Amino acid sequence: MKPELLVEIKRGQITEKQHFGFIIAVDKNENIFFKKGDDENGKFWFRSAAKPLQASLILKSGAYNKFNLNSQELAVCCASHTGTGEHVLHVQSILHKIGLGEANLKCGVHEPIDKQTRDSIISCTYKDADFSAFSQLHNNCSGKHAGMLAVCVMNNWELANYLDFDHPLQKKIKKTIAKFCNFSEDEIELERDGCSAPVHALPYIKMGVGYLNLFFDSEYAILKKAFQENPVLIGGNGRLDTEIIKATSGRLISKVGAEGLCITVNTENEQALIVKILDADPKARFLATIRTLRELGWISEKELHLFYC
Repeated sequence: MKPELLVEIKRGQITEKQHFGFIIAVDKNENIFFKKGDDENGKFWFRSAAKPLQASLILKSGAYNKFNLNSQELAVCCASHTGTGEHVLHVQSILHKIGLGEANLKCGVHEPIDKQTRDSIISCTYKDADFSAFSQLHNNCSGKHAGMLAVCVMNNWELANYLDFDHPLQKKIKKTIAKFCNFSEDEIELERDGCSAPVHALPYIKMGVGYLNLFFDSEYAILKKAFQENPVLIGGNGRLDTEIIKATSGRLISKVGAEGLCITVNTENEQALIVKILDADPKARFLATIRTLRELGWISEKELHLFYC
């Protein structure tokens, strides 16, 4: 592969940092109309950017209606959230509706990404040197796991091993990703993500096509609306995907993935943008994504200003 220099940061006239990666813009017919760097159509990890495709099973299985879920709960199932109280409450609500609890989540415990939430919890527990207040609910993937469990309950599938590669849920997810992305299921590679769920590898162009096939399928209009109406639940204040959705009032739908990935869909022209920063630097991802949105004419100067206010 031949990554291109996407972001260069100078102090005076001297280069201090350089960030390389790939940028691809594609339409539903898989025509690439904008490209930087040559990924040689190799396979790369989808990471958390796969969450909307995984969450589509909540609708497809009938779990959304069966358990009376709402738009906010569907959004948090697609989220890489920051663990605020609002995020946690929606995850708890899903678990309550499907008759399960936090103990059923297999995503593991970590501190909230949101600094204010994290500091508040620490300050309340510090006097007792007790940090057990951090829970699986604060994991940025807890919504995804709650959604997976909802599909399992709907189908009467085993709960304890829902993350196993050969579990019916994970087989269905792999098949679903292959269908949306127009990619052979047999060619998708699997590994473990940071939250212990299976993670899928396929070409970047196919990821973009998967987003287009999902968000422009009327069967999943509720999921599209969940992104557009609940940007803060998708990530959190200050997060790249959240800020893109907010600034454009949902005209652009965006979702980040770990290690420098961001996928953005233009709902007006049915095109997708994939940005990948190889060293996973979040600031570089932000700069490369916003600059490309501007270059493509997907974001106005007025909307661009919202990112810096």
